[in-house]
Amino acid sequence: MGRVVIGCLAVIGVISMFVLAVTVFGVYLVVNRHGRDTVAEVAPHTLLRLNLGGSIAETSGSDPIAIALSGGKASLRDLVDAIDSGAADPKVKGLIADLGRAQMSLATAEELSAALGRFRTAGKPAYAYADTLAESSSNTQVLYLASQFDQVWLQPAGEIGATGLSLELPYVADALKTIGVTPRFSQRYEFKGGIDMYVAPGTSPALKQSLGTLVSDLYGQIVDGIAAGRKISADEVRHLIDRAPLSANEALNAKLIDHVGYRIDSENALRKAAGTDTGKFMDAGDYLKLAGPLNGAGERIAVIYGVGEVVRGDPEESFSGNSQMSAEEIARAFRDAARDPKVRAIVFRIDSPGGSYVASDTIWHAVHQARQSGKKVIASMGGLAASGGYFSAIACDRIIAEPASLTGSIGVYSGKFVLTKLWDKIGVKWDQVSSGAHAGIDSMNNDFTPDEAAGFERDLDRIYGDFTHRVATDRHIPEPEMDAVARGRVWSGAAAKAHGLVDELGDFRAAVIEAKRAAGLDANAAVDLVTFPKPEQSWQRFARMVGRVTRTEASLQQFGEMTKVIAPTISRLAPSTAERLLMSPLSDQSLQ
Repeated sequence: MGRVVIGCLAVIGVISMFVLAVTVFGVYLVVNRHGRDTVAEVAPHTLLRLNLGGSIAETSGSDPIAIALSGGKASLRDLVDAIDSGAADPKVKGLIADLGRAQMSLATAEELSAALGRFRTAGKPAYAYADTLAESSSNTQVLYLASQFDQVWLQPAGEIGATGLSLELPYVADALKTIGVTPRFSQRYEFKGGIDMYVAPGTSPALKQSLGTLVSDLYGQIVDGIAAGRKISADEVRHLIDRAPLSANEALNAKLIDHVGYRIDSENALRKAAGTDTGKFMDAGDYLKLAGPLNGAGERIAVIYGVGEVVRGDPEESFSGNSQMSAEEIARAFRDAARDPKVRAIVFRIDSPGGSYVASDTIWHAVHQARQSGKKVIASMGGLAASGGYFSAIACDRIIAEPASLTGSIGVYSGKFVLTKLWDKIGVKWDQVSSGAHAGIDSMNNDFTPDEAAGFERDLDRIYGDFTHRVATDRHIPEPEMDAVARGRVWSGAAAKAHGLVDELGDFRAAVIEAKRAAGLDANAAVDLVTFPKPEQSWQRFARMVGRVTRTEASLQQFGEMTKVIAPTISRLAPSTAERLLMSPLSDQSLQ
């Protein structure tokens, strides 16, 4: 019987490695194709097609897994660059966007809306089409974006399912207690909320009020944007959202859309509006590869992207391809940009929920060093620049955010799960040999001693005090006023501006214009936007990807052995919770 089992496992192992090898080869082909240049030209009477299905990444970057998994789908930066380039290109006569499967943050919708406004100002028609709009979710921000087009088309069987904004928060404190897991976390302060799901039975009144204000703020932005775009009153928009879902004909009668028809109908209508019967559609990503972004050959502006969780050191490779805001990588990028004599200013684009306190400090210092070298640094906030993401921004000369950017969250949390009762339940015993009174402070097999607990709380006080002091200093906010804007509260970009946490509301383009002014250039001057660090070559992506696959395969083997012991016990929890329990303790203080 044992031989049969071993034989089966061997076959499974061979198959797994074969699948991994095929995946590596397939991904390499995608990456290599993605990076190839082409000699084709943009044809006259071109019509751009924006495929906005699924979520939209901030930037395509150089991650091979992310590129492969996205199928080469255009990122937010690619889409905006394509729209702006098309607006200035006489060969481009119009554009159409497919919103049928679109998912995006409101800040992303605002960024795309600004680009569409520039395209329409150039005298070119922009149409939107959807077979159905937010049919299975309340993705109301997609209706906000749709309202910024010249015309909106909806398939006869479709509907508008924009039903408002809703925020749901899970709480697993009772479940953790049931399985013998004791959370030992603390945070600063009541609006932070990062640990509440583990330690509280539900949302506290303070946090509920704070989040309610945030959701109401964002909802108001959506309503006002739809009202302005569709030329109806805000009260009528609220009434229509409360009536949703709306059928295609109901949406037409309510003036939320312009036509009921199929994709081919919307395309033919766009051709007519663009004055071309022979116009051919081209994907925005393909167009951008041919035409390139609307950069000039003028002075150089460096662009540094800080996307994903803020982490110490270099980016940790993961098979998921999730982006990380690596402190060392970002710091190197700032040093290189600061040393480049051709760089006149730096735009720091941030889309991050936060992360390690130490890593955030590393980035903060790198920004200050770049400024001390004489370079002006302008922060541009995407959908998220919160906690550690906001910490990274405060050192910049100026901060520009979208009205719907989520920012602030000036606070900290940390802690660990204590698993001693869980081990007792499943019959697992641990022993240890150590030197030092607090050698086991980070271990999930030891609870905090009273002395350790007191030191842990003092450490959080120190970090919170340092965070708020730096915000007060860099943002010129009097220390006595910091309490009103900190305590972990999350603000929209619009609210953050009112409280002095950001300087200006606008998109990435607005940040580039501000960088020009800071460098003493005219706002309309042509500039060369250069990304730091330089993108990897295809062979470098491939080599890194092979290494990632190898490490992932080894990690999965180790993970499989560990989960044989405790997976049955935690399987009743939500997958995300189970994943957190299997992670190492949160020894890094987290600005999230």
